[in-house]
Amino acid sequence: MLVTNSDSSIRHTRNGLLLVTLGLVGPVIQVFWGTSSPWIQGLFDLVTICGYGLLIVGRKPFGFPHTWLVPISAVIAITSVLVLLLGALVSANALDFLGFFGYALVFQGAAWLLLTYALQRRLGRLVLWTGFFFAAAAPAALFNPRFWFLPVGALVLFATANILAWIRIVRREIPRGLPPPTDSRPGPSIPA
Repeated sequence: MLVTNSDSSIRHTRNGLLLVTLGLVGPVIQVFWGTSSPWIQGLFDLVTICGYGLLIVGRKPFGFPHTWLVPISAVIAITSVLVLLLGALVSANALDFLGFFGYALVFQGAAWLLLTYALQRRLGRLVLWTGFFFAAAAPAALFNPRFWFLPVGALVLFATANILAWIRIVRREIPRGLPPPTDSRPGPSIPA
């Protein structure tokens, strides 16, 4: 079987979605595990960066909107990190830094929204928008612990949307023009 450049790009996107999803689920695991290690979070961030790299490399077979939205998403994600760094440098106290952290959460929500938007059907887009609204409201959790579910919910919703896009790729629903997957398992064939 001949592997084309398009096949490897599709594989890059599929694997990139899994890595980005793992990076999204990492903080949720830490919250429910009751631990918050910067080393573990750094590992999940590295996995997310690798996933973004694969998504950027493999974006072309999925058409115009996705080809442009993935790099825009990456730029917005980098902007959110820069906002956090700026906040760490200029904040006089922890309350000032929380304001910068809130802005970074909104930027990050916008990045996750755009990342798979062009790959989604109606349900996936609804999940993405709901995740974005959770991310936009997440700064409330910084000032009131009763709203702890907002950032966690946003991460879970964005991870769910990534899995929905991944399923569409595995089923060969996207990109258009691919033959349906064949069953290559050995066994007796049933005549038609």
